[in-house]
Parts: sequence; C-alpha cells; structure tokens
Amino acid sequence: MKGGSRLNVTVEDLVVPDLVSAGTSQLKPVNWPAGAQLEGEPIDLVGESFRQEALDQIGVLTKGSTFEIWLCPEPQNEYDKHAVRVMAGRHQIGYISKVESALWSKRALPLWLQDRYLTGEAWGVDDDPVWQGKRGARAKVWWPLA
Repeated sequence: MKGGSRLNVTVEDLVVPDLVSAGTSQLKPVNWPAGAQLEGEPIDLVGESFRQEALDQIGVLTKGSTFEIWLCPEPQNEYDKHAVRVMAGRHQIGYISKVESALWSKRALPLWLQDRYLTGEAWGVDDDPVWQGKRGARAKVWWPLA
C-alpha cells in the first residue's frame, strides 16, 4: 500500500473475544458439552483478496502457525442472506463461500440467537493459486462429530 499501512494488527487483536457485542446482546463462544468429540470441519473462504493487509500482518505475527477464528452470521447481508463473516479476533479475514454459507448459516445463526458463536482456526497461505499470488487463508470450524 502506498503511503504506509493503515492497519496495525497486534497479537492482542487476534484473540477470540470472551464477549462479542451485537446490538443489545453479549455473545460468548459456544460451550460444547463435556465429553463432546469435536472435529475441525474445513470451510472455504472467499473475499481474502480484499483483506490482504490484515492477512499479511497476521502472517507475520503468527509466523505461519494457526490462529483462532470466530463466525459472525449476517442474515441482513444484501448480497447473501446466508452470509457468514470469518473473523480473526477484531479483524475480518473473509466470508464462508456461498456454496457452504447456507449450511454454516443454519448452524451459526441459531447459536447466535442464543448468544453464542462458533470458533475454529485458520492459517495463511502464501501465493494462493485462486488469488494469483496474493495471500489467502484456509480454515476449519469446531463442530461435534456426527
């Protein structure tokens, strides 16, 4: 970016919040029952090309290791009523792809309405072939085994 960076992502910015404010609600991460067997279910992300600066800084901070993410359903999104935003702490890193957003919206929105949100992990991918040399990300969300 010409003229320097507008963002300044810090390690503290990448912490999944204990509470997320949404309107008058305070949401917490899903607290799965004791003994629940969880797996990281892969999700396809889109929109990373619009978040290159944040992804570059996250890549430097995490030194290529994984980082935590959380999901924010957007039922009022004008382009996709099933849109689900993917957040790394305070920074958006993309959306769940439209192909998968209906499924994840059905999973995430009811929890959101119960003041809970889903979490997972992601990792940066340099020279993502989809974005022709730009940084991309891969992710998975914790979900109980069937």
